[in-house]
Amino acid sequence: MLLGSVRIGQRAIALAMWLAALSVLSPKTHAAISGEHYSTRPLGVIDGAAKQIALMYQLLSEWEQLTIDSVSRMDAGDSIPHEKLAKAFARSYQGIWYAKQLQAMGEPAGYDLETRFTLLRNALGGFSNSLQKHHQAELSKLKALTEVRRDTLAKAIEMARSGQLSNAEKSVRDLHLRQLLSVFYLPYSGYRDFENEVAPVHNRLIDDLNRERQQQYAEKAQAVVAQSASVVSDFETDSQRVIAELKSAQGDPVEAIRWLDERWSQDNLAISKTRAISLAFGLAGDAAANQQQALHQIDQQAISMLEALIDVASQTGSDQPTIARYAEFVQAVVRLNSHCGNSLNERLQPAFDRWTNQSPELTTAVSTYHQAVKQPMLWMQRRAAEQSEQKKRDYLELDHLTGKPMKPTNADRPSIYLNQSPRVRPLTPANSNLPYNWLEIEANSLVGTLVRTGQSFPPMNAGEASWVPFSQSYASHFMPPKIPALIREHVEATLLVTQSHPPLSLPAAIAIDAIDRGAFLQIGGTIRSVAMSPSVVRFGNPVPEMSQRVLLGKFHNFNSSPPATRSLAWEFELDPKWIQHQLFFLEIETTVSTK
Repeated sequence: MLLGSVRIGQRAIALAMWLAALSVLSPKTHAAISGEHYSTRPLGVIDGAAKQIALMYQLLSEWEQLTIDSVSRMDAGDSIPHEKLAKAFARSYQGIWYAKQLQAMGEPAGYDLETRFTLLRNALGGFSNSLQKHHQAELSKLKALTEVRRDTLAKAIEMARSGQLSNAEKSVRDLHLRQLLSVFYLPYSGYRDFENEVAPVHNRLIDDLNRERQQQYAEKAQAVVAQSASVVSDFETDSQRVIAELKSAQGDPVEAIRWLDERWSQDNLAISKTRAISLAFGLAGDAAANQQQALHQIDQQAISMLEALIDVASQTGSDQPTIARYAEFVQAVVRLNSHCGNSLNERLQPAFDRWTNQSPELTTAVSTYHQAVKQPMLWMQRRAAEQSEQKKRDYLELDHLTGKPMKPTNADRPSIYLNQSPRVRPLTPANSNLPYNWLEIEANSLVGTLVRTGQSFPPMNAGEASWVPFSQSYASHFMPPKIPALIREHVEATLLVTQSHPPLSLPAAIAIDAIDRGAFLQIGGTIRSVAMSPSVVRFGNPVPEMSQRVLLGKFHNFNSSPPATRSLAWEFELDPKWIQHQLFFLEIETTVSTK
């Protein structure tokens, strides 16, 4: 049983009681809210958590629908299935208890489930006024349990004192669930004394048991976190192997850059994952310092590898003219540069200078190119910035919108929660006590709002969305618009680029690549949709494409308010109305389809 085992090697959660509960309700019931709009993806460090989370949300929806249907029947003067409701009432308490164990497992869903089961329990408690004819019979049942109650509690206290917390909690849990089946029918004045006798003891046992479990769960999490050390050593070994192969004339430096981009992205995400897991389990101190050091070490090793690749490339490819080889390598660095937040130009300039200094012809070509495009690029950059400055006045900066209090216009809170009407608040908070699905539905009140956001990443593949990386608690994405051929031709002419003469500087190559792959300095548009998920899940159990949505060498800045498992990450899908490229400004006349 869930509250009857604390051994990590065994199944952390027993599903038997929940599966039995399914037989109480019709399998054809529908969710009270049309579809679950929020992410219930588990962190998944502790075995059994994912299945438990899925089952709890399933039961929650069924019991919520049962409650809604029963209120409708009652309002129509029809009878209600009070026995099913009583069982749902008792199980809603159990949902709260199980949710607390999920919290000990580092699962953010535990907080959402605790909130939602608490709301459901309170709503179910409202049926007692309509069930007065059952009051006396249920009160008699509770009184008949007096001796059993006192004996069970006394034995449980002794078991807890002797270190048998699991057995103690299980015995009280069985008693408590049995008692709650009668509590459902009574007003507070009728059940107060019985609950005041059992609930404090049970809650204390649950809290003590979860503290014990949390220590064991943290030990397992620590083993996962420790893997960041091997990530660093493996990266160093493999990067040195690639360089050695290239120096022995095996392989292509340009292909090595593509390998580095993929590997660096994967390892960067792996370390970010350990960071998220550390925060979820409260593993601060040395763990955080080690992760920051690991991220820094990989960053330094990656730059060292790039410098070595430039040196190797300058010596290889004798069949290829020097200038063409140099241009090809610059082009290969562009994609990785965008993933590094456009930081490579300055960091790699000394290595590129060494290359150019080896050949008077290359030195002259690169210097002449720089001088020829420098002023036109500066003029185009200023013009694009001026046009953007004029246009963006009508667009709210996205990070300002996320903290702006407003009342949601889009809400779908079930009628059984009448006392939970939406209030004025930031619609995309960094953390919240409200149910996840309420938050996400109400955040979509922002759809259609004019916003602007900062520099975007190009997508990994053609036809995919461009991304503005996470800043605090939000990110955004959009389908990059097709740039008119006339603009591209003008940029290429300004940068002296033709099919046979590619750019000879990284800034120029970046400008061309940004047109092709949809990377822009600023984007203005309307919000198309809003989605939410817990931050530690977003980064601690990431989808594969997440490696391309974070800056290399950087951690996501989790909300500092404890616990980290309450921190939320928001994603805005934008419909671009204008973009600012490094060298031009473009208004988008038609809506860009995301399909």
